[in-house]
Amino acid sequence: MKRLLLAAAGLLSLTLATTAGAQQVTLRVACYGGLFTESQQKFGGSLFSTRTGIKIEWIDGNPEDHLAKLIASRGRAAPFDIVYLEESNQARAAEAGMLMKLDPKVVTNLAHLYPQAQNREGYGPAMLFWSVGISYNAKVFAEQGIPEPKSWLDLWHPKLERRFAFPDIAQGTATDLIIGTARALGGNERNTDAAFDKLGQAKPLYFYTSSSDLRAKFRAGDVWAAVWNNGRSWGMIDEGFPLKFVYPTEGGHGKLSTIDVVTGTKHPKEAMMFINQVLDPLTQLGQANQIPYGPTNKLLAPVLAAYPDLAQKFPASPEALEKLYVPDVKAVNDNYSKWVDQWNRKVKK
Repeated sequence: MKRLLLAAAGLLSLTLATTAGAQQVTLRVACYGGLFTESQQKFGGSLFSTRTGIKIEWIDGNPEDHLAKLIASRGRAAPFDIVYLEESNQARAAEAGMLMKLDPKVVTNLAHLYPQAQNREGYGPAMLFWSVGISYNAKVFAEQGIPEPKSWLDLWHPKLERRFAFPDIAQGTATDLIIGTARALGGNERNTDAAFDKLGQAKPLYFYTSSSDLRAKFRAGDVWAAVWNNGRSWGMIDEGFPLKFVYPTEGGHGKLSTIDVVTGTKHPKEAMMFINQVLDPLTQLGQANQIPYGPTNKLLAPVLAAYPDLAQKFPASPEALEKLYVPDVKAVNDNYSKWVDQWNRKVKK
């Protein structure tokens, strides 16, 4: 009996020590901010912390700013342990050596992702499918006699002068605006000169730096139309705001949000455990229900098929994603520095 009690006491001590050790770990997670971070915490981070005792510290910003911080930190301590990016800046971060490859034995949900969501080189996967199109206030458009946008070029309607919003160049949707305008003029992501000439003639109300800010401008009636994403647009529609989200005839754009472990983190295994939680089907379903972005975990396919009203709000499968125009990531990255320069000289002047 004495040996049994001693063994039990030893096991208890080990358990407490393990728990205490876990509680001392805080993962710094660079995310998008606003409602997106709130939903990731609600459906992923909160449960993860409860199960593991590991705390989450959210660091909000846009992917380009996160990438800049990573590159600036080379040779020093990493500014965060986990980072949410988009496909184009993920590729640049990986090329700069700022991302770790994942261990499938820890991130077991990788096995349940659509092939299109998995990174071929072993870096972080796409945790969401989403899309970019045009969002507009249908009530105001009807009152003003403005026809529904059919093309990216319809943002240049005379009655929309100082009433539409462009994304800031640091926003991922800025590249979609550039490419969409180029395609409407007969070009593409490899030929954008005409697009910048056209963009330079536009008279937007302002250049938004966050979806939360744009949402407020829509609600205030200051903005009547904008290039925006499906998730935040449908969020307003579901609240009863008279917003509509449409894909231009030239094609809406299919997009991926990625999640990665940062090189140099002191907690690589814990970071991968967190990513595994983000890829969990219930976490992804909760996210999709609060902000309509498409889950990349294929275990949810029959669930989404049973709820077509929800699934219509986002690309819910690789097949749906393929119906959208997916810009060439390499071409975007090869031209990005040039685009930033042209944007600052011709567009945001």
